[in-house]
Amino acid sequence: MNRKVTQYSLVALVATFFWFASSAVAQVQSTITCPAGQWDVLSVSMLDPGLVGQHYHMQNSAGGSATAYKFTTWIPSENKLYYVKNPQGYPWDINLYDSNYIYQWITEVTWTDPYQYKKFNNGTGSSTADFSFRWAPRCGTPGSSSMWNPPTAGAQYNSRFEIHPQNPTQQPSMSECSLPYKESYLGYTLLELKSVASITLHDTRTNPPTTINAQDLPLQYTWGCGSEDVNSCTDREVFDYAVDQNPNPVDGLKHSYGWVKWRHYKNTNFGTGNPANWSQDNEGLEDYLVANSPVNEGTVDFPCF
Repeated sequence: MNRKVTQYSLVALVATFFWFASSAVAQVQSTITCPAGQWDVLSVSMLDPGLVGQHYHMQNSAGGSATAYKFTTWIPSENKLYYVKNPQGYPWDINLYDSNYIYQWITEVTWTDPYQYKKFNNGTGSSTADFSFRWAPRCGTPGSSSMWNPPTAGAQYNSRFEIHPQNPTQQPSMSECSLPYKESYLGYTLLELKSVASITLHDTRTNPPTTINAQDLPLQYTWGCGSEDVNSCTDREVFDYAVDQNPNPVDGLKHSYGWVKWRHYKNTNFGTGNPANWSQDNEGLEDYLVANSPVNEGTVDFPCF
């Protein structure tokens, strides 16, 4: 059976469920009850199911020439959150979660091979081995929540990862899924919820698009560290998640928009003995809420799983 057809059917069922369950409210989806003052981070990190069920995604412009996309699929029965970065269904980032943390699990190795992937796994062989690279707390406090993942073999939480397959074939195919993989560690990694900021988004459900002044919850990810000291780190990334503080003027509801911005920095002082100096060298922005066209674009295509 064609895998895309199978996956489209699955996601169509999920989308249909969310449409009937959420279309009446079509707003921020609570995923956990947090103490006063803490944020439901999983909720903020996804485009809310009501908008997904109505076949919307985030991209970097309202035109047809956009090159940056973010399609979100949340499957609560599997504790998975998918970010698809292209209408073809890959590449992707896939996060897992439990009652305590969100975990980064899968990301791409290249943008051209849907069979090759990078997977975080602590190497213990346990049933929870994939729940190992802590990404964010389920309930977090902006400006104060932080945690280190160490490169410690055998630890429940560590920075061990696998590249599947180690040596991909010239012509990508299902055969890659069972090839030997490469094992490595990312060094010490620091994840921090930074203070809430503001971000401007655009809603194309009106013409011209309506401007939205949303809240921005930045997650700062510092990696390649020789110790639990940011001055010993090589790279930093910032992932920005957006949510309405006030009702969206288009429909009068509050929405979460999920992952809408990304920035990468290099420590230009790495190895010099001087304090870290972070210089931005790349970024991505998906600040427009846009209808899927066709409605099944962005459906997850991950054949090895």
